[in-house]
Amino acid sequence: MRSLIPHGITPTRAVHWDQTTPELYEHTLRRGEGQLAHRGALVVDTVPYTGRSPRDKYVVREESTEGDIWWGKVNHPMEPEVYDALYQRVCDHLGQRELFVQDLYAGADPDNRLSVRAITESPWHSLFCRNMFILRRKFDISDEIEPFVPDFTIVHAPGFRADPERDRTRSEVFVCISFDHKVLLIGGSTYAGEMKKSVFSVMNYLLPKRNVLSMHASASVGRERGDAAVIFGLSGTGKTTLATDPARLMECQRITYAVRHDRGGFNTPGMNLHPIAVLLLHDLPGQFEQRFDALNVLHGVSVSIDDKVRHRISLLRDRLAGAETGYTRAPTGR
Repeated sequence: MRSLIPHGITPTRAVHWDQTTPELYEHTLRRGEGQLAHRGALVVDTVPYTGRSPRDKYVVREESTEGDIWWGKVNHPMEPEVYDALYQRVCDHLGQRELFVQDLYAGADPDNRLSVRAITESPWHSLFCRNMFILRRKFDISDEIEPFVPDFTIVHAPGFRADPERDRTRSEVFVCISFDHKVLLIGGSTYAGEMKKSVFSVMNYLLPKRNVLSMHASASVGRERGDAAVIFGLSGTGKTTLATDPARLMECQRITYAVRHDRGGFNTPGMNLHPIAVLLLHDLPGQFEQRFDALNVLHGVSVSIDDKVRHRISLLRDRLAGAETGYTRAPTGR
């Protein structure tokens, strides 16, 4: 029987394990935390946090990793006793909430993937993780579920606000990594990208130790020759656009981390994440219609519905859509 007790959480309300997309939709709508857009996309609001909070990212100062971390403006140290106290307060908070748990994989290569358990008080964040990472089973192949032991656990409490004076944080937001405890502790912000990027941070620490190079890139493969192209660039510079060349097959897309090792390349998160502005402004072939269909989560997007039903981009800084990997395909033509 699965339990959250080993994670330090003693639930007093319902715990939902590995719920499906329709179930998580229903929970989100029941709780008034999202709304349905045209064709079934789930729209949520993360104001005031419409992007990541890099100044609120902490790495627990632990003997096993202290010499490997580049401490500074990006990786702020957190003392173990500070982390332990904050973790306990978050666990007490979550113990009083309805909880949603997903067991997933980060990484398409079985030899280099990370088993991730995501524990959250929010159904749509659970759905976001389900979209971003790889399910333990493929419904079109087999209903058998693989045995699962988490390598890392995301303990996510967007409704918990840190007290900077008490918790020794910069603000109410905290994103903490403990490599000894194998925990990503996140709170104070509803921006879901914190969950995704934190897993990337862990992978970017672990993979080079296995002689695997992680890269912020997209990738595509030629249909005829099988030649691979890795496309680098900062966020928003067009990696997704270039990866959707109809003459090639998409391997991974913007904000995914393509990884090369001695056997080739693979997609780290197993996800599809797209900048909304690019999709709307450029109407990428084969993508616009799919990405706004059901089985999507949109955040940072405002929805305007009139007699024609249209989507309107809000002025938020980070507008993203996530789609389950099993429901995407490379475009076949323009």
